[in-house]
Amino acid sequence: MSVIGQIATGFFNNLTNKEEDLFNERIKLCRSCKLLKEDKIFGEICNSDLYIDPKSGETSTTKKQGFSNRCGCVLRSKTRVKNAHCPIARW
Repeated sequence: MSVIGQIATGFFNNLTNKEEDLFNERIKLCRSCKLLKEDKIFGEICNSDLYIDPKSGETSTTKKQGFSNRCGCVLRSKTRVKNAHCPIARW
């Protein structure tokens, strides 16, 4: 499925409360992540303003060697898509 297809599926699943078990399983991991950010409009998102070292979990506001930027996805939607994945492989 394309990224656009995943986004559409995620938003549909969120609006219709589909994949609730998958959401609950994944959002627990997201809520324990340093990249979780609360957005006034979209709720919990994966903070694309931070960089993270997936091995150590260290975060930075600037890119460093071994660090990568996150996706900025709306987690209430992305976590409901079966073939979506966490950019730092938490789920």
